[in-house]
Amino acid sequence: AEPGSTVIIRDEDGNELGRDTADENGDFEIVLDEPLTDGAHDLELIAQDKAGNESDPTKTTVDVDTEAPAAPILEAFDDIVDGTGIVRGSAEPGSTVVIRDADGREIGRGTADSDGRFAFRTTVPLEPGAHLLSVVA
Repeated sequence: AEPGSTVIIRDEDGNELGRDTADENGDFEIVLDEPLTDGAHDLELIAQDKAGNESDPTKTTVDVDTEAPAAPILEAFDDIVDGTGIVRGSAEPGSTVVIRDADGREIGRGTADSDGRFAFRTTVPLEPGAHLLSVVA
């Protein structure tokens, strides 16, 4: 936005949700007056100069999802080659699945497909032996 202009965000009904003043670089950060509810929201942003002139709106849709996904289910850790293996299981469709070792170190990540299935090879080799692993989505 133009430096010094007021940037206003409105909902689909034209209600103002928040505003901020653009800094000398034109950057701004709007904290909403109230959080959005879960679901899709059509929003628009406008910039207003000191004379009250408004820009054309920039429109966008945001999808709010505040519910954490269910815990992923690890079904297999196999095909181990040079300490890395393939992790297979199920999770919420589209969720990012991360596997960590007992020290919390990430050893791999993947994405559950539209059916909630995931399979990915770990990227950090494990030493031979038993390991306690955690999987989160």
